[in-house]
Amino acid sequence: KGIALLVTAVSLLIASMAAIPATAGEERHEEFRDKEFRMDARYWWQAPLFLTDQEQQQLKVIGVLIFEGYFGTDISRMSPKEFDELWNAIGHEKQEKATRLFAQYATGKGFEIPGLPTPREEFIPPADATYWWEFVDPEHREGAINWAREEIPEMLRSYWELAEWKGVELPIPRPEEVDVMRLTPEEHALIFTPPSFPLGRVPIEEWLNRVFPGANIIAVFGRIPRYSGLAEWVDRLLKVDRTPLFPLQKSRIICTTGILAAGYIAVWLDCGVLTVEEAAAIAPKIYAMIAAKAEIVGVQDVPVVFVLESMKTVLAGTAKDPRDHLGTHLPLDQKFRPIPGGAQVKRGSRDATVGFAIRRRVWFLWDKDLTTTGHLGLLPVPVNTRVYQPTELAGNKVGTVADVARHGFADVARVATLDGDVIPYVRTMTFWTAPVTGWRDPIVPEWSGKFGRTTGRTSGNIYAVGIDTWNDAFGLLRNQIWATIRVELGDSGSPLFISGPGGGVAVTGITWGRLVARPYMGLFSPVSGVRAELPGWEPHTK
Repeated sequence: KGIALLVTAVSLLIASMAAIPATAGEERHEEFRDKEFRMDARYWWQAPLFLTDQEQQQLKVIGVLIFEGYFGTDISRMSPKEFDELWNAIGHEKQEKATRLFAQYATGKGFEIPGLPTPREEFIPPADATYWWEFVDPEHREGAINWAREEIPEMLRSYWELAEWKGVELPIPRPEEVDVMRLTPEEHALIFTPPSFPLGRVPIEEWLNRVFPGANIIAVFGRIPRYSGLAEWVDRLLKVDRTPLFPLQKSRIICTTGILAAGYIAVWLDCGVLTVEEAAAIAPKIYAMIAAKAEIVGVQDVPVVFVLESMKTVLAGTAKDPRDHLGTHLPLDQKFRPIPGGAQVKRGSRDATVGFAIRRRVWFLWDKDLTTTGHLGLLPVPVNTRVYQPTELAGNKVGTVADVARHGFADVARVATLDGDVIPYVRTMTFWTAPVTGWRDPIVPEWSGKFGRTTGRTSGNIYAVGIDTWNDAFGLLRNQIWATIRVELGDSGSPLFISGPGGGVAVTGITWGRLVARPYMGLFSPVSGVRAELPGWEPHTK
């Protein structure tokens, strides 16, 4: 209910986004911008100075009708401040609903409010639809089908490899049996749901040696209980407070800790600091600290593995020209206006990638900026650094760095754009962008993709979550993500994403590096870490 003026502004700024084409190279859309509001107006509908008296009355009629009929609140005599407080209190989902209703009612009543777009008719799947792609809005269907044809076979191969290794069966087809175009919506959803593999205790040595051949396992404590789902068990392990270990991590005795997709807490002791004998002596003491914290959250006999190996990382945002070593054919100089996630950005001689668009409410409007890596160069990028897209040429400046991570939760920077010229889309293939329809943190062992300016789209499984990993630009970063996804120089800032509803994607993180000598283990900051570093901002969704 309490959404009227905001509905105007949001309708103009967000509803117009519904008309954004998914094709990456199309011309930018028109936005409703450069408008002024009188915040000392007596009533909310008198605040927009850019509307005539007649248009303000139309705005009032529509707003009162929507909020009384759908939200049960009388807003007819609210002040701009009261209305803004109500709007902020109702939540994002209701804000979006009110925005759609506002556009529909205005069109239906024949009102003409400057900048208000005609609402696009909601797509309704046909009653006789059988296959998953028939339930995707035709506007996004081509991209969804191309994505599925490339990703689903690889995803199934990865899941079945793990399942056969553990000696279990999965309720999903094998890659050689699947016909992507004939999958039902239920089968399609099941494939994109991270499978909860039956426990089938796997020797720790086998699991670690899949990705870390020859791992020097020092000690193993605890056991893995039976659980109904891997994601639920990992969530319980994530609640185990490892804060007391930070002094050991800052001194580099412990170089990394986190939860592997096999259901263990892993602790990597630095072989450059400890001998085997010293590691064996300190492991029981560290385990006692972890076990004490695990008891508090109800995790008994917590499983912990100690490995003596240095987990060295390399930043992926320092490339001058990745074509020198990859020979990539990506359109690195392609100019995007408005800017989607996955586009190349540049700072001086350093190249990186746009993460995803973000937004923040400022009074009755959305302020929209973009994210990228926080290390445009080897050190944290300075505030007020100019950022260009795609190259450092006249007219290509898109903004300046306004905020850089400083709390240890993400390798990210916010670029304040010149005019909010960004869209809630990310590149999922070289010549295709998909709408961002949601966001959340990644979970193990789901299949995820990233799109970077160097390697394009690469995909793999989430291998570990809650990882405390050393970053040469920011020091120790907490609760990071490891995934079997290829990352190279110049990919830093790339959006990490999963398949989302309606042919879109849900963004789950941002790229920043990889493990040394393991080029297919990419390092990512989750969305929660990005939001922690950029308070008040959230991913911009369609």
